[in-house]
Amino acid sequence: MGVVTLRGYVQHTTERVDIDTALVANAELLWTLGTTPNRSAIILKMVVFNATGGNDILHVGDTGVGIAFVERFPDLYLANGLNLFIADVNMPEYEFFNDIYVYADTVLANDIQVIATVAEIF
Repeated sequence: MGVVTLRGYVQHTTERVDIDTALVANAELLWTLGTTPNRSAIILKMVVFNATGGNDILHVGDTGVGIAFVERFPDLYLANGLNLFIADVNMPEYEFFNDIYVYADTVLANDIQVIATVAEIF
């Protein structure tokens, strides 16, 4: 992977996203780029807490072409009851040009909580 050069950017922390239903049809919005042209975003850090009652897999992607979900990160494996913290060095590099969504494979009970730090590039 290449190195993402940040032209001009603003760093944001997302609202906490609670994933309480599974599968791609229930993907939750993590960050929106809106309709502003020439904007993109990269995820700098992500904290995920799995309180579902079992191990799970988190998917991160965007809407791609049309409304179809396109996975942009490798599967993130979540151990039950543990935090997953991914920082700059370990974060997969991908520049999003569409709204960023997350979803989980299974949600047994409670939910999965996701918070991310996003660099919005302009």
